Amino acid sequence: MQSDRLLRGMHKVYSHDLPNQLVALQSLLQMLRMEESERLSDDGREYVQRMEKVAERTSKMVRFLKEMGKLHSYASKPEAVALAVLAREVQGMLRQQFPQVLFAFEWRWPIAVIAVDYRTFLQAIHELLTCLIPAATNECDLSGESQSQGNQIALQFVLESRGPSNDNNSQLLARRVSNIPPLERLEITLVREWLTVSEATLDLDAQAGVSRFTILVPNP
Repeated sequence: MQSDRLLRGMHKVYSHDLPNQLVALQSLLQMLRMEESERLSDDGREYVQRMEKVAERTSKMVRFLKEMGKLHSYASKPEAVALAVLAREVQGMLRQQFPQVLFAFEWRWPIAVIAVDYRTFLQAIHELLTCLIPAATNECDLSGESQSQGNQIALQFVLESRGPSNDNNSQLLARRVSNIPPLERLEITLVREWLTVSEATLDLDAQAGVSRFTILVPNP
């Protein structure tokens, strides 16, 4: 069908051609900043920084479209997942991604097992935490607890981050997620779509320094 051909063509552009062009653009901007910075005026350096930010934002949009395209044909594979195993995986991913951060974890799983699509569910939690951990964080406490809510299981998380006390920008960086209008948070939208694969939903309250979120999953 014509619509299928159009979708395949669009998928090729945003999954292959456009990412390659963005990588080339970002590389050129980096070379310009590193090799020609001294010859640029203050305005010129500012323009380069602005273009780098635009390229970074565009790269996130392309990734969003690519992941949404994958979800269009993704076949859900629900399985029994031990929350203790999921938590250990999350801990390892965060420590690898944020080696400069001192993490403290506290887990309480009265309901120890849930039925979800493990791959996309883990992606969703990891992506969400990556969005919520501020750039200026030195220490981070993450707790999680499971409880029954009728025909659903509520996974309640609290993320508390602390940045350097002498960093005047730390509070601004800590609010970067909550300051972005919800419709512009592509990462959060992607998190919700990944959770939908497991028929799960997200309730998010992101504040400066402390974020709380609850993921509701069906009770098997």
